[in-house]
Amino acid sequence: MSNSKYFKLDEFINSDTARKNNINNTPNENVKENIKNIMFVMDEIRKYVNKPIRITSGFRCDSLNKKVGGVANSIHKTGLACDFTFINITESQMKKIAIYVKDNIKEFDQLIIYTDRNFIHFNLRNNPRNMLLESIGKGKYKKLEV
Repeated sequence: MSNSKYFKLDEFINSDTARKNNINNTPNENVKENIKNIMFVMDEIRKYVNKPIRITSGFRCDSLNKKVGGVANSIHKTGLACDFTFINITESQMKKIAIYVKDNIKEFDQLIIYTDRNFIHFNLRNNPRNMLLESIGKGKYKKLEV
């Protein structure tokens, strides 16, 4: 599998939690294709941000997803989701990224900003909903007004 312009497959698979708990987080070929798709979309976001992006969570096998407390039907398990951040990310920057995604990436499913934890969740899916959300804590979300 080829890497994208700004990202490597390993960035979407590597997990400190998996390593520490001896969890094999190796995706199958279908999931690798999904990761490839999100990598190339993330290239567009990286180009817009114009600074290195760190993927904090990408693909999660079922065991890893359970270990990190992910929901049973997490899109991370399909390879179509990632959480990301960058140095000194601000709420204003997160909202600008949301506007960019809304205006420029036509087939995304969700972008959720977590201002309290300084990261953004982004995912694709077959029937995209183009939802912009903001976490309000404890697994609750509100529509992001941008």
